[in-house]
Parts: sequence; structure tokens; C-alpha cells
Amino acid sequence: MKNKKNNSTCLFYLLGLTGVAFTILVSCSSTSSISTVGNPDFEIPSSKTAFYSPATNTTPVIQASTAETSLSFVTTSWDSGNPVYEIFNAFQEYTYPDDEGVIDVSNIYKLLFEAGNTYNNAVDDVTALTAATAIASPFDFGNDTVSYTHASDSYALAKDGDTVSALLTWIWDESPKMSYGVIEGTFNETTGDLSLDMVYLVDYEGDSDYCLRMQISGNESTHQFTVKTSKTGSNEGSYSISMIGTGVSQSESEDDYFLLKIIDNDNLGSYTSGRYYKFSSSADEDTLRAHEIDGYALEDIVDPNGYADTIEAMTFFALDGSDHALTTDDFTSTDLTLDY
Repeated sequence: MKNKKNNSTCLFYLLGLTGVAFTILVSCSSTSSISTVGNPDFEIPSSKTAFYSPATNTTPVIQASTAETSLSFVTTSWDSGNPVYEIFNAFQEYTYPDDEGVIDVSNIYKLLFEAGNTYNNAVDDVTALTAATAIASPFDFGNDTVSYTHASDSYALAKDGDTVSALLTWIWDESPKMSYGVIEGTFNETTGDLSLDMVYLVDYEGDSDYCLRMQISGNESTHQFTVKTSKTGSNEGSYSISMIGTGVSQSESEDDYFLLKIIDNDNLGSYTSGRYYKFSSSADEDTLRAHEIDGYALEDIVDPNGYADTIEAMTFFALDGSDHALTTDDFTSTDLTLDY
């Protein structure tokens, strides 16, 4: 096996991204040719391996309202702490460069976009290993350890048939904060099946750190998905929210819908078991703004596809931060370097 390159985890400054980088990221035909042990024709499709493209085709993509006053009658604050806003913020459509500086990385697609640009830089440092090697994620997602055929200090990948597996880590220096991220996932280029785990820690110089945690499984062709996502902070009293859900994320048919269940430590304080939020697969920001902020009890939800049965079998990420990375101590290495 080749020795690792003696370089620390790269610090990527992602301000001022170019349109060229975006084209590389989202184009399904963009590839990087790397000769793989046992598979010399292995080509790495950038958007697939960075998981941006399959994620946006699998989970809900909620379009923002085009009219600022279209729902002026809604008096509920449309901001962090409103559970329905948190749904919108997590899944709002992100378009580069229009939304640069408008949508931050608490949005799933913005975060995957930025991580994908990190991948486009990191892939040049990936080298073939002499044998498939087990490489564990520096954050324990609870997954089986994967054997990879290519690796660098911050990226590992392999391909088995049509399934690409990838592990990506990064550190962003954005004074006065440092951001740490880990993505682990698989994507089948033929079937469209996606499995993705991600954790993202924002470590401020003060005491306002927070962490995002996400788990996605589904299919980018059928848009059937299951998701677990949460946001929590290190401060006592900081707003925390956790959601689980399933359904069809994208469809023009009003018969297609998805169902989410949410717990938080503020608005839903009296609903310790969580409340349900049902949306048409074509829901947009106006749809969400008009939704009841505290959601509905299970008996008040019309659920012909039985999605609630799937949700009831799932477990929330804990609001106490135990399922998150609230300090760098929650990683196996503070610089997120892969060990192989």
C-alpha cells in the first residue's frame, strides 16, 4: 500500500466561487478519470460522488416565493425557531450564484454544493492504493467501515459495479469561526439509489457553536426518500430541532406527498412526542408559510400511503447533542485526516 501524502487536511476558502466550478459540480457528465485497482475504466462523476446532484433529485427542493408580499397576512415570524421555517431553510432550492450570500450552509443543498467544490479540489490528491483498504469515518455515523481503493488525507473512494462509495472530510477557516464537515455515502449510477450521512460543526471563537446532522436514503429517479436531520447548539437554551420524514419529494401530482415529524425545544415544548407536517410534493414557500406552525397530531393527518408507519419506526437524532459533533473531541482526529 502506498504511504499517505504528508500533508495536513486542506483548508479551503470557498468565497468567490466561479461559474466554472458550479458547472463542474452539477454536470452529470463531468468526470475525473482515475485508474482504479481492478477497474481501470473507473471514472468518477463529480456531481454524483460529491452527492449534490443525487441529493437534490431525491429529497424535497422547495422553491422560494417570488412575491415578497404574497402572504403578508401571515403574522407568524418566518425565521429560525419556527419549525415550518426550519423545514423551508433546510430544503430550500439553492442556485449559484443567485443565492450566494443569501442562503447559508444550514441549507442542505448549499452545504453539499460547497462540499462538492472542496471535492473538486481534493480529487487531484487522491491516489490508487495497492489493495482495497478499510477506512473509517472520523465521525461515527454508525455505518459499517468501507474498504476504499483510492484515498488522500481528506478523501476516499471506491467503486463496486455501478455503486460509488465516497468519504469526504474538510475544514474551512472562516474567521472568527472554523467549520468541520464529514460526508459518507454511496450512490448507484444505474438504479439511482442514494445513501448519505453528513455532519457539520461550526466552531466559533465564542460559545455559540452549532452542529447539523443529516441522513438520507432514497432514489433520485423515483424521488422516494427517507430523511433524518437535526440542528443543535452547544449553549444551554440554544434552539434545537430534529425531524424525520418520508414520502415522494418531487411530483406534479397532488396525490404525491411527503410527511415529516418534528420535535424541538421551543415551539413544540408541549408536544414531546413530536408533531406531523404534511406537504404536497410540489409544495413551495407559500405553501409552508400557510402551514400551522405547531403541525398536527397523527389522528389529524390524512395519510393514505401509510408514511406515518415508517416514521414511527424511526428514531430522532437526540436534541441533547449526543448524536452530533459539538466539539472537535467528537471526531477521531481534530484535523479530520483519514487513517489508512
